[in-house]
Parts: sequence; C-alpha cells; structure tokens
Amino acid sequence: MIKKFLHIGIGRCSNITLINNIYPIIAENCNYKFYTSEKLIQNHIDKNYEKMKLGININDCLDIRENLIVSDERLVGWNPFNWEKYADSNLKMFGRDTTILIVLRNPIDYLNSLYKNQCLLHGNLMTADEYFLLNQDYNKNSKHTFNLELFSYKKLIKIYEDRFRNVIIQDYKDLKKMKFFKDHFDLSDDIQKKLIIEYENSKPNKSYDTVYINNITLILYYFLKTFSHLFELKIIRRIFLKYKVISIQK
Repeated sequence: MIKKFLHIGIGRCSNITLINNIYPIIAENCNYKFYTSEKLIQNHIDKNYEKMKLGININDCLDIRENLIVSDERLVGWNPFNWEKYADSNLKMFGRDTTILIVLRNPIDYLNSLYKNQCLLHGNLMTADEYFLLNQDYNKNSKHTFNLELFSYKKLIKIYEDRFRNVIIQDYKDLKKMKFFKDHFDLSDDIQKKLIIEYENSKPNKSYDTVYINNITLILYYFLKTFSHLFELKIIRRIFLKYKVISIQK
C-alpha cells in the first residue's frame, strides 16, 4: 500500500526550513520521495490550490504511485473561514488514508506572527483591528481579512479527524528535537542528529531591525490613515487648497 504523508501547516511554524532543509534529508534516508522532486505532482497541487482560492471544487485525486511526503502550508488555508472547504479539497486530492501532520504553536504567537507577515511585510497594510474581524463585521468575499471568531485549534483538528484516518498533532516548540520525524520515518540516531543541526543552522534569527521597521511601518500607516480622515473634512481641504499644500486639476 502506498503511504502518503501530508504536512499542511499551520503557517508560521518553520515550514520553509522543513521544506528546504529537513524533508529532503528524510526522503534520502527512508522509503519516501519528497514531492519537490515529482514535478507533475507539484504542478498538479499548485493548479488545484489556485482553484481552491477561487472556490472551484476539486474533483480529481493526485496520481501518487510511490510513498510520498508533501509539505505545503497553503493547503490548510490561512483564514479559518476556508478551513473546511480546503480540507474537503485535500481529501479529494490525497485520499482518506493519507497521514496528516499539523504543527501548532502558541495561538497568540501564531496570530501575532501571521499579522506581522501579512500586514507589515507583504503589503496588506492594515491595523490589527481591521485585519482580525468577528462574524458580524466579516465579509466572506474579502481576501485580506481574518475571521477571528472561527479561529480554534480544536475546530481545525476535528475538521481533519472527521476526514482522515490518521491525524498527528505536533507542538511547534518540540519540533527542534526531530524526535517525531525519527520515530515516524524510522530514522537512525545519526540522521536525527543531522536533522537537528540542519534545523538549528537554518532558522532565521529574530532581528531588532525587523521589529523596529515593523513598528515604523505601522506608525506611518496610522499617520496616513488619520491624514486621510482629516482630508475628508471640507475645512481641512479648503485650508490645504488655499495654501497650495495640494493642487487639484479638473
């Protein structure tokens, strides 16, 4: 029987490090292939993900003929509003017998990291109050806001346990020990030590400069937002026009 191992996230849990530095070593030392070496499957996943984002149903399964490791945090969906829809798509793509790995971190740390990454680094500039919304304020057609009221690790786990026979939950802080990978893929002690070294050497260091830049970015956004509100006031607009702070061409 072909074994399928799918690591779906969640995001902000060293996924890039695992993809670039850990899973290739695991695949080299066990009876699995890593999906980045299977271009047809990787392309199929990419196409299906684009369909998932557009709300198009996935009706075809992947043509997996060998034991395979797949790691792609996009497949879980960063917004809890889409978790069930994405899980249904993953079920159709991979099948019920696929082993699912979900790595979870402290939820406050996760939400903070997600906000900084999406709103301060990648151009989706908004305050936390604008980004994290409850049901009453959430627009299901929004592509840039997060439904906080639907966010629940227990809910996420249940979604996958209802669809897949084997769902494994790992604590992010234990990931560095590499014990789970050693046990699951039956790796040697030497390979486990190698994975630990690779993981530690590959993790990016937190930078004071990055934190400082993030804070400056948010302060600038607050300033521009306040300025835009003031600009809507006619008296402010008249003053700006009078002293030629702005000019309007008709």
